[in-house]
Amino acid sequence: MHTNIVKLYTEDKLSIREINKITGISTYKIRQTLISAGIQPRTKSEAQKVALTEGRSLHPTQGKTLDEKTKAAIGVAMVNFHNNKSDSQRTKEKKTKQKLWQSRDKKELDLMRDKGLDKTRNAAKSGSTLERFICMKLIEADIPFMFHHKSPFGSTNLEVDIMLKNRKTAIEVDGPSHFFPVWGEEKFKETKDFDFQKNGLLLGLGYTIIRVQHKKPGTRPSKTRMTAAWNCVHAHLTNNTTGLVEIEV
Repeated sequence: MHTNIVKLYTEDKLSIREINKITGISTYKIRQTLISAGIQPRTKSEAQKVALTEGRSLHPTQGKTLDEKTKAAIGVAMVNFHNNKSDSQRTKEKKTKQKLWQSRDKKELDLMRDKGLDKTRNAAKSGSTLERFICMKLIEADIPFMFHHKSPFGSTNLEVDIMLKNRKTAIEVDGPSHFFPVWGEEKFKETKDFDFQKNGLLLGLGYTIIRVQHKKPGTRPSKTRMTAAWNCVHAHLTNNTTGLVEIEV
């Protein structure tokens, strides 16, 4: 029986519970038999992978599509979850990410940095993924806008990411370079000064400013997060919110 249990578990890839149903031996005794044979029982995650691979379990999401309403609800839930984290949770997550980053070798880090810089340069020319997503949603909502609208303030050389002149609203999409010295301290200070100046000019002209903020360097916001952010933007547009509004993706 000892050999049979080991064979069922290792060769036939059956779970401890499945072996219990076949043999009638208690799950505790099966587990102890495996440990005695030098076999470490699979974790819950490992057991789920085996069940999927062996075709004894169906993947919970594979082959399924979610409607936009469900995706939006998931996105809102994720954003709320992130915003409601305690300081201790955020600190713990930061340390975990730092540890993961430090575990990568130099070649991998250099490659990731180069890719990130290339994407940032392209975004500066053609618009970021988040900017294009918001523009697409504005088109779907039949809301007229101007993309990368230059010099709306007379002699100034400032540019608005997405200008809704009919609604006197400016949508600014702020990526990581607005919150971290991605291009160095001098450029970072310049960016902050421009943001401050732009806010003052727009508010002084009676504009509403909606700043959609993506703060995580080296990442791209998921579609669910972008959808949740758009839902917040659309709600402020519908409610004719005034002043400065900040939405974190």
